[in-house]
Amino acid sequence: MKNKTYTKEDNEIIQKSLEVAIEAHKDQVRKIDGRPYIFHPTEVANHLMAEGMPAYLVAAGNLHDVIEDTDYDEKSLRRIFDKYDTRMVDYVISVTENKSLIWEERKVDAAIKVYNSDFYTKVLKCADCLSNINATLKGYYNMGDKIWSCFNKGKELQKEKEHIILNALKEISALEIYQKLEDKTNMLFNT
Repeated sequence: MKNKTYTKEDNEIIQKSLEVAIEAHKDQVRKIDGRPYIFHPTEVANHLMAEGMPAYLVAAGNLHDVIEDTDYDEKSLRRIFDKYDTRMVDYVISVTENKSLIWEERKVDAAIKVYNSDFYTKVLKCADCLSNINATLKGYYNMGDKIWSCFNKGKELQKEKEHIILNALKEISALEIYQKLEDKTNMLFNT
């Protein structure tokens, strides 16, 4: 799948998704390093591009946290992107966590969704996790074990959550993106 060439229409949907993500996340920062939040979704989209994923999935990478972490909802995204490939919004929905659940229940629900998801949802979730692991690793190198105070739950629950997600993503283990996630997860948690 690598070495994908994107068409003019592909670039249009990717650009539009980036513009919406920038607007949606404009006042947000990452809890680990204080950088503008938009760096995270754009890194997710870049991982997807590097794997040669279709434009609608790259666009979903830019938008993957918009419903979960901003005032946008599914209806508003469908309205904004009504002339584009609707699978993009479907994939955003597929990785959106249910914020009405407590943390532990939310993570279990998310893992079950990933286990039962299709190939592209797994790749999108993998790109999201890889971006998060990259940020956590950088934070760990700068802060040591103090990094775990940036999370609602401690190191052991984070480790357990990451390994559950890795198992849920086993179907895509032949992809380089999965191998990077597995390597960096093991590096972070010394496993």
